[in-house]
Amino acid sequence: MKMLKGRPTALSAMHRQQIELGAEMVETDGWMRAARYATNEEELTRIEQAAGLLDVSPVGKLRLQGETAEEALASAIGDYQKTSVGRAVVGSTDLDNVVVARLASDDYLVVTPVGRAGRVRDALTLAGCAHAVDVTSVLAGARIVGRNAAKVLAGVTELDIDPTYFQDLTCAQAMVAEIHGTLIRRDMGSHLAYEIFFSRDYGEHMWESLIEAGEPYGLSPIGLETMAILHELTEDAEDVEDGSE
Repeated sequence: MKMLKGRPTALSAMHRQQIELGAEMVETDGWMRAARYATNEEELTRIEQAAGLLDVSPVGKLRLQGETAEEALASAIGDYQKTSVGRAVVGSTDLDNVVVARLASDDYLVVTPVGRAGRVRDALTLAGCAHAVDVTSVLAGARIVGRNAAKVLAGVTELDIDPTYFQDLTCAQAMVAEIHGTLIRRDMGSHLAYEIFFSRDYGEHMWESLIEAGEPYGLSPIGLETMAILHELTEDAEDVEDGSE
């Protein structure tokens, strides 16, 4: 029997649904991910006019808990700023940008780029009462972005996510589509954006629930290519605001 060489390719818990919706899949960072469903122009237009749905399950995820968790974060994130419960901050380690969501006084969810959770965990000084667990393979994730993102999300949660109340970089633990999850609002420039992290056991249910809830508001799935373009547009807009080139 011929043995296959190389590392195995990881599949999201929502892989099958994306294939059924016509995703063109590519392998990147050890995962099979949707590159596109339509043209980049069509997907960007959908974000501008309605909303897009992206599977973000491959991003790294750490659960950091303990009385000295704050000190551990400060040891690894040079520009880390203490935040209150229910808020998130964006910081950077020596190599990676991270999002830190403070869920309770001694409980944090740290979101890292794909494949970087272990490296960020190693950078934490876990002295005293603090411990970090890599939950990347345990939690699936979805991002809703676009004009109607809040309307879509409101259809699957009782949490008050009115954008004037649930502001950018707000986080909460809540029931979404009858599944317990962590919700982080993390806008992309002028575009509303929400990330939901939840047990991968419920991946198919969550994806189908979001698609159904988004139907009245023009939600459609989007791929990595469009998201990369949106990131570039967001960074360019921020550079203009800062007066930089």
